[in-house]
Amino acid sequence: MLGIIFSTFAVILAVYGAYFLLTSLFCFRDFGKNKFTIGNHQPKHKFGILVAARNEEDVIHLLIDSIHKQNYPKELIEIFVIPNNCTDKTEEISAGLGATIIDCTTRACKSKGDAMDHAFKSLVGRTDIDAYINFDADNVVDKNFVRRMNDALCEGHVVAQGFRDAKNPKDNYLTGSYTIYFYLQNFFISTSRMYLRGSAAINGTGWMITKEAIDKYKYETTTMTDDLEFTSQCAINKLKIVFVKDAITYDEHVTTFKASWYQRRRWSTGALQNLRKYYFKLFWSFVKTRNIASLDLTLFFMAPIMQVVGIVTGIFFFVNGIILADFSSPNLLDILSAFHIGGILSGLLVGFLVNFFVCKCYGQRNGMVKAMLLFPWFTITWIPINLSCFFNKATKWHPIPHTTAVPIEKVQNGEK
Repeated sequence: MLGIIFSTFAVILAVYGAYFLLTSLFCFRDFGKNKFTIGNHQPKHKFGILVAARNEEDVIHLLIDSIHKQNYPKELIEIFVIPNNCTDKTEEISAGLGATIIDCTTRACKSKGDAMDHAFKSLVGRTDIDAYINFDADNVVDKNFVRRMNDALCEGHVVAQGFRDAKNPKDNYLTGSYTIYFYLQNFFISTSRMYLRGSAAINGTGWMITKEAIDKYKYETTTMTDDLEFTSQCAINKLKIVFVKDAITYDEHVTTFKASWYQRRRWSTGALQNLRKYYFKLFWSFVKTRNIASLDLTLFFMAPIMQVVGIVTGIFFFVNGIILADFSSPNLLDILSAFHIGGILSGLLVGFLVNFFVCKCYGQRNGMVKAMLLFPWFTITWIPINLSCFFNKATKWHPIPHTTAVPIEKVQNGEK
């Protein structure tokens, strides 16, 4: 009976994995002649840059400095900082550098999503703004970011996600693993979806939306991952999110396992919250419209559950293959166990080669070998995080301290 149950689990996991594997292969069209591209256009649109900030006095001046250095007319950029729950000089520093402060003290902001919603509603009457761009306070931004978002807007795209790179990829194996994690998303998911006529996902920072769209659809999120929730709302409302791979944001990754635990636990909790809240809406949206973005999210939000099922199934087959199997006269269960163990071992090698490939593609090969080797450990540590979410869900937003104060020029020169 156990063999039948776990064999069924193995088939489900194989189908689940095959979907993401097969759809990801479309990313390799990016090396062909008919690349998905966004052309170059003259500066036309005015952007409101929104930055939700909580005790970011160590880094926010460098984000604002990188925005001031944009290769885009200054009169077409206005920076808005939304200080929330601050006890430091974030507001004073931001105002001193020319940012407009959106007061958040009249509303209880428990998360970035609350602050963003407050900002969007505060700016409803601003008819001079064509679109908004969101950054996190710890980011620094490539000089052509706003120009490339203007290009996307000129070609009729309503929502756009830029390329999320790392500000501190080589601090330790953890920051390197985060870097690889987002590189894999950028290449195998966001890039491939452009060739599948699908949609990228809002990825926390470095994204754009037209003012018309946000005024119509709002930014009313209640889960722990407002970016994924808003991605769901975009899919349901058939708003395609275009991936602009040369609009680059450099994000600071956490350097301690404790901070990583809280952060990834929030992500997993948010995925489960979105699964409960949007599963039927997304699935029905896919049935009606054949929108691959709706199917993607339906399956993606199942990832914490599938990972737990996968590890339990893996343990079962591993124990059976190592201890119980009789390979002199193997039955079907023994054969499945052998395939499972072989798949794990070959997966480690293939995983390293894939990590090496994406790091090389994005110019981060040197100094990343330790992260490439330890990336499986980074993935394994997600298992207890996901398990904890089933029994004790994250309900509190734990602030992540940001201290990597490096100018954009040094980040791009690899001096961090």
